[in-house]
Amino acid sequence: MSPEVMWHTLHELRAHQIELEMQNEELRQAQVEMEASKERYFDLYHLAPVGYLTMSKVGVVLDANLTAGTLLGLARGGLVKQSIYRFIVKDDHVVYHLHRKRLVETGDPLACELRMVRQGGTTFWARMEASTVRDESGDSAFRVVISDITERKHAGARLQLAACVFSHAREGIMVTAADGTIVEVNRAFTRITGYSRDEALGRNSRFLASDRQNQAFYAAAWRALIKDGYWSGEVWNRRKDGEVYAEMQTVSAVPDVQGTIQQLVTLFSDITAIKRAEEALAASEELRRLFIEYAPAGLAMFDCNMRYLYTSNHWFADHGLDKCDLYGLSHYDVFPEIPEQWKEFHRRGLAGEVLRSEGDHFERLDGSVKWVRWEIRPWYNGQQSIGGIIIFTEDITANKKAEGALRESEERLSLLLRGTQDGFWDWNLLRNEVYYSPRWWNMIGYADGELDADPDLWRSLMHPDDLDRVNSVFTTELAGARDSFEVEFRLLHKDGHYLNIISCGNILRDEEGKAKRVSGSNRIALHAGVLETPCESDKKSNAGNDSQCSGASGGESELDHAG
Repeated sequence: MSPEVMWHTLHELRAHQIELEMQNEELRQAQVEMEASKERYFDLYHLAPVGYLTMSKVGVVLDANLTAGTLLGLARGGLVKQSIYRFIVKDDHVVYHLHRKRLVETGDPLACELRMVRQGGTTFWARMEASTVRDESGDSAFRVVISDITERKHAGARLQLAACVFSHAREGIMVTAADGTIVEVNRAFTRITGYSRDEALGRNSRFLASDRQNQAFYAAAWRALIKDGYWSGEVWNRRKDGEVYAEMQTVSAVPDVQGTIQQLVTLFSDITAIKRAEEALAASEELRRLFIEYAPAGLAMFDCNMRYLYTSNHWFADHGLDKCDLYGLSHYDVFPEIPEQWKEFHRRGLAGEVLRSEGDHFERLDGSVKWVRWEIRPWYNGQQSIGGIIIFTEDITANKKAEGALRESEERLSLLLRGTQDGFWDWNLLRNEVYYSPRWWNMIGYADGELDADPDLWRSLMHPDDLDRVNSVFTTELAGARDSFEVEFRLLHKDGHYLNIISCGNILRDEEGKAKRVSGSNRIALHAGVLETPCESDKKSNAGNDSQCSGASGGESELDHAG
């Protein structure tokens, strides 16, 4: 071959080689895409959360995914060519047979629920959904989806059991919305209350209440529900025929996922007979319980004629009596000086009232005066009628004297504050609470309490040029060791001008020297000169804008605004 021919042949070979390399690259790219597609198919088909089966029209497994193998306890390959009947509980074969028959007849996708058995022999509830397809040879086949619904079946069984317990429980059960509207009751509810289900549904549960409990009782029960999720206790309710009866109740809150109460479930039983027996026993035991010899209070029990039945040691001590047997004596013979008003209280107590006083003066025969805190309560006998009253007393004479001394001291302090021209203030640093005296407010043109007594109020009223300096002084003094300080600054008056203020403060420190309270007084500095208003302060740097300053009080001296 000539060199030209050889060169031409070599060129063609190289071009052919490039074409082959390009075709090879395209094949590799196609292979990569095919592998990616296979991976997606694997994820979607084999790793699906349900089992997929392809079955012939006679129920032989032709193909299955990995999940189906896991559900039936066999490897995926072990399922192929197996009859589906092998994995269905024998008693449910007829369920599957009828399901397959309808599927063939209608050709529409159908579903059924039956029990299936794994390779190891364990059974589970399954939902089988099937549709008809054509296989590769054109014959009819089934696409089947199997889901494990065992937990759902068990939940349904539990609900059915709960419904049976609800209906046949001996205790009354009432389900209400959070606002108290009754949404369901059981048979025992009707037996105990006398109201039928239709009479109760849609009504607020308050219609069952008697007058034995007050609003405070129900408020406390609701707080327990919010805090603990349940409340248990005794409640007196009223039956349909009007009879008041006792219940032992347990109320449980049913919250939603956010914790908000959606429903209340009340379980109750009739304990009226038990309560009556307890109250009869309590009538006799109450005497021994209340009137033990060393009761820590002045206490006496009287019959309906105000004759003594029992007394405590404190009763003798509080009323200056020698220890003796008072049983059977008239209270009015022992204390002939008892005022008529107290006798009226005794009569009201015997009529069923509960009375109390936080302080009554009692003048004795010897002229001495005692202050007494007292309470009167009726007590009931076994027939539930009033048998007399119990009187609890406490000698508070010393307390009253202390209160009088404190009140006198406070009045002196109030007169002193009103009589001075200084504005007093007190700042509790631990609680960050501040008090400004009426004169403090009046000094800057405000009525007492016209603005919020905020600890930062004086800073907001301070001249901007003074703020950093005063803050520095205040911070330094609090952090230091001195117990007093004095600082001068300007405060904005209500009518728009600034007052020169001299503030003297005293610092109260704890055992470690840390400031915990600051008290002091403000007084107007009697400096000569003119006080600037906020607008006038701006004029110095913004000449020509005088028209923008309306209502300014420039030109007045400090003394013009004193007080």
